[in-house]
Order: sequence, then C-alpha cells, then structure tokens
Amino acid sequence: MNWLHTISVWLENWCSRHSHVIALLEAVSTTLALIIATGAFYYTAVTYREAVQVTAEAHRQADAAWSQVVTAQEALITTDRPWIDVVVTPTKLVIEKDQISVWFSVVYTNVGRSPAQRVSARPHIIVGDNPNPFSPAKADCDNDVDHPSLVIGNAVFPGTSPPTTIQTGIPRREIRSYAERSYEQQQAAWQTAFPEDVSSSNLDFLKKSTAHMPLQIAGCVSYFIPGSTKIHQTAFVYDLFRVDQTKPNDRSAFDTTVLGEVPPDQLKMERSFLGSFAS
Repeated sequence: MNWLHTISVWLENWCSRHSHVIALLEAVSTTLALIIATGAFYYTAVTYREAVQVTAEAHRQADAAWSQVVTAQEALITTDRPWIDVVVTPTKLVIEKDQISVWFSVVYTNVGRSPAQRVSARPHIIVGDNPNPFSPAKADCDNDVDHPSLVIGNAVFPGTSPPTTIQTGIPRREIRSYAERSYEQQQAAWQTAFPEDVSSSNLDFLKKSTAHMPLQIAGCVSYFIPGSTKIHQTAFVYDLFRVDQTKPNDRSAFDTTVLGEVPPDQLKMERSFLGSFAS
C-alpha cells in the first residue's frame, strides 16, 4: 500500500503548491453556474412573456368574436326580428252568480321578418272606467319578464295566425266592490248638487244605475326572438260594451244583476290606446 500513500502525499503537496489554481477553478465554476442560472431565468421569463402574449391575443380574438355575435344579434333585432300585434274579439260573455266570464278570439299578426317563439296572451277583465287600465294586468306581464322560462306558447310566423280562444273572468266580489264605491261617489255628488231632493226613490235609482258595469279588457302578449332569451311584449287595452243591433251607435254597460249569457251579436270591443305599447 506504499504506492497509495505516495500518491496521497504527492497530491497534498501539489495542492499546497497550486492553491491559487484551485481557487481560480472554483471561481470559474461558480461563474459558469451563475451564467447558466441567469440563462435559465431569462429563458423562463421570455417563455412566460410569450405565453402571456398568446393568452392576451386569444382573449382579444374571443372579445372580437363576441362583439361580432352581439352586432349580429342587434342587426337581427333592428331588421329581421318579429313584431307581434294582436286583435282580440269577444265571442261569449256570461254573467254568473259568482263571476263574469268572457271568451275571446285572439288573432296574432307577426309584422316582422322572422318567427316569434312561445307567443302567449294574458287578457284581464277590468271593471269600471279605469284611467290606467293596464295597471291591473301589469303584475302578470311583469311576471313573464321576471320568469321567462315559465312562458309557454306557440310559434307565430310572419303573417296572421289562426284564431285562438282564451277565457278569463272577474270575481263577483270585485264587481260588488266597484258598485259600492260607485254608489257612494254618485250619492255624494247628488247630495252636493241637489241637497233638497235626496229622496229614497232617487237613491234607489242611483243604486240600480251602479249595477250597470263598464268593462275593459287589458293584457299583454309575451314572445321571444329566435336566438334570444329576452322576452318582448305587446300590451293591449279594449273597451267592452253592449250594443243594440237596432241602434248600433248606442253603447251600454252590462247589467250585472241579470244572470245569463249576453248574445254574441250584442258584444262589441274597441281598442284603446291607453296603456298600449310594444317592446
């Protein structure tokens, strides 16, 4: 084993004589390691920057594509969207003990250039001469806007659809409430105008007159544009009255004390623009 000892002694002597060379080699290796680490960091930074640029470009292209979709949808709305008008005709009116029931023939006309989807009408009977007749129907129409998934109806293509029959009614309690308010108002007006002539016969006449009810029909048609989840509506208001065929220009209210069906040829409606609108 003398040769191992000899080599060990030689290396120890060499290292002691050449310590500056070893220090130089260590400095060089440290410098090379720093250069390699710097290069790796630079490469990582460049790669990350390129990845960020690619992602930003992808987002930009996606935004541009979505902008094109929005533009196309707006173009559809302005040029090719459906527009629904509605004509409501009374076909039957029955004065019952607990309510007044009315049946309507509803005809939709799509004056637009594309089909309207899930078209649905909501007519309401309104008793009295209401200055804002659409307000009682507004809650149901707003409910369609708030819950569009619940709107169920048929498609209406450009042109006129076949008639659809819809029935609605108004409870007797609402009729009675209106009659009582009307009687109180008329009684107060009579007493003010004729304070010396407030006889029971006159008051009975007023009470009988308040049993004759003016009626209005108000509501809306809800529908969708193809490719859109936004609901659109057309509101309508009609005055409903009774006519005598021998005097077609005379109009009368409905006597709610006489039960039974009003002959269809005595029913007439005229459209009112109070509350009508389209969205």
